[in-house]
Amino acid sequence: MRVKAEKPIKFTAQAVRRLLDLDLLEDDVVRAIREGKYVMEGRAKFKATLRSKRGLVIAICVKYPDHIKVITVSKRR
Repeated sequence: MRVKAEKPIKFTAQAVRRLLDLDLLEDDVVRAIREGKYVMEGRAKFKATLRSKRGLVIAICVKYPDHIKVITVSKRR
């Protein structure tokens, strides 16, 4: 399952705080969503993961018909 490239990605305030705390860039999370592995966690909720130079980037997201909303972000070594 791949996300259509034209679907915009929006971030919650929690996700932005986590990005700043973890010293991640928005582009890292967008790349994880576009190119990473998916694990569905419900009908609309999913987890996207991507291993990069910055470690394992994990984004918890919800799919809506017109956009994707990032709920929270985490990072592992």
